[in-house]
Amino acid sequence: MFSFSSALVALTYSEPLTKDEAKDNLHVVHDADDARIRALIIAAREYVEVWTGRSLVTQTITLKLDYFPGYEDDYTIRLPRGPVSALTSVAYYDTLNVSQTLSSSLYETALTSEPARIRPITTTTWPLTYDRLEAITVTYAAGYATPAAVPERIKQAMYLLVNHWYLNREPVAAGTISTDIEFTLQALLGASWTGSIAGTFAQV
Repeated sequence: MFSFSSALVALTYSEPLTKDEAKDNLHVVHDADDARIRALIIAAREYVEVWTGRSLVTQTITLKLDYFPGYEDDYTIRLPRGPVSALTSVAYYDTLNVSQTLSSSLYETALTSEPARIRPITTTTWPLTYDRLEAITVTYAAGYATPAAVPERIKQAMYLLVNHWYLNREPVAAGTISTDIEFTLQALLGASWTGSIAGTFAQV
């Protein structure tokens, strides 16, 4: 079992869409709704991140595992949010329930693959851990380096969501988005899904 959380990285964090870009797309020329439009950009980005299993802005991700993967998983840790830019650490509670940081010389990485992967080098195995929940913590950085690096199809999906939520301030259908735009979202975002169970095509 695993869980993960993320935190935006200070100073490097910039939304894929700017307020002015969203206003231009909405044909809004006044400033009265600026705060609402900014909030909708964040909501759209978070929606797309859950849907695709991607981090659109630079974030520090903390992945918690109850145990190291075994033979049936090829001893491989698969990171649930990409694109991954750096692996910070692999920490674990040893058999005495003492926190340890695993030396980077004991594992290899494929950070540019989707999903990014970590596994022990061929001459060793994962260390034994204490029998406890969240015995392993993997910390890494993920996200597109700049707004320009975010794929255009993802930005178009965000525009679609921002426009829909701005123009429809009351629910128009069951769930969080109208079924009228669901097909378009799937067409835009389907190719961006990482295949991670951290991403989902269910309503969020």
